[in-house]
Amino acid sequence: MAKLFLSYSRRDQQFTRDLFNAFEQRGYDTWVDWEDIPFSSEWWKEIQSAINNHEAVIVVVSSSSLSSQYVNEEIQYARSQNKRIIPVIREDITDPQNEDLLLKVLKGWYDKSFEDTARQNWDYLRTLNWIFMMEGTNFQQGLEDIFSAIETDLEYLREHTRLLTRAQEWVNYNRTSGFLLTGEELSEAEQWILTSENKQPEPTALHNIYILESRRAEDERNARLESLQRQTRRLRNLTILLVTVAILTVAGLVTLVWQTQRTLTTLQDITTERDKILLQSTEASATQSVVLSEVDRQRQVSESLRLSFEAEQQFDDRDPQLLALPLAMQAHNIINSGLYPPAIQRVLSEIAYSPGLLRFFNPEGINLVDAKAHPETVSHLALSYNNQYLATASHDTSVAVWNTENGERVSTFLAHDSRVTSIAFSPSGTQ
Repeated sequence: MAKLFLSYSRRDQQFTRDLFNAFEQRGYDTWVDWEDIPFSSEWWKEIQSAINNHEAVIVVVSSSSLSSQYVNEEIQYARSQNKRIIPVIREDITDPQNEDLLLKVLKGWYDKSFEDTARQNWDYLRTLNWIFMMEGTNFQQGLEDIFSAIETDLEYLREHTRLLTRAQEWVNYNRTSGFLLTGEELSEAEQWILTSENKQPEPTALHNIYILESRRAEDERNARLESLQRQTRRLRNLTILLVTVAILTVAGLVTLVWQTQRTLTTLQDITTERDKILLQSTEASATQSVVLSEVDRQRQVSESLRLSFEAEQQFDDRDPQLLALPLAMQAHNIINSGLYPPAIQRVLSEIAYSPGLLRFFNPEGINLVDAKAHPETVSHLALSYNNQYLATASHDTSVAVWNTENGERVSTFLAHDSRVTSIAFSPSGTQ
């Protein structure tokens, strides 16, 4: 059954009680404030909540109710929520014979804070269908008229109330998405909006905002869900592929192990033999890595020797260092890991220096500086592993260290009594 809110003046309390009893007997859930409570914010919130949660507002219209601030506030709020308002006329102030009642109402409005609200309410009430239940009229017939008005489009009215209550909860909880409509409930609300044309009461602005926001959130949620489902499908397909590959791999391995086992004449324990095979496989991989490393080392050595040979070919009497030294340096850089540094250093010593003369080149092969390294013949040369320093040994019993970037002499060592014929840097480059 429908839920009703009764708005009345205390002077019409007995008539209102008669209505209330009739509504309860009919099975309607009826809300009425029997207490003469002073206006307060908490009381007003309770009134608003009651109006929001009931399908129709029954207004007992009399000179007293039209002059009541409370009744006018209730009517105005019900109007703002597009509630179905059913005016029950207890006193017809429009009857010329009741001119004194009209003057009473106008006097009750005059210079009051709610005067504008009261006039707007009156203009609105005059547009509705009145149910006359004055003194001397048929009370039972009036009730039937009220019941008919209540139950017209009752399902529509209930949905109006339910959606408005949900929308107000959403607003009260700071428009939290958890209070929005979803799924079938949202579809039904959208259908309700479509069927609300030419029906009373009309949906409020809050109805429309709430349903539109619910649709927006639902579409976003569906888009995220669809994206997640796509990702899940891709993951499932990838899992199936990986499982298939794993099965095929395991099948291949099982076949390989089985064939290997058949070739073993001394097989005693399958588990032990499998472990041996795996160990042999690991050792084979290690051996393969060593072989590949050795092949790469031999390639580097070969390339270094090739460059050394080319440097030696360039070493002639016209300009022995112009191309020989860069080539020899490149040969050294290829093997700068300590594999054969003495051999490369010998090449550098033999082809890159004339007796007593030291020539530096930048990476582009441009001669930076010619320096007299030693008074006598340079007998040997050594390049540090980081290519930062160059050491020269001479028959003059000295050893000099040079900066390869700028050609400057870093230091000179005079710790020998005779010719220095061979020198070398430590792998760390510090000695």
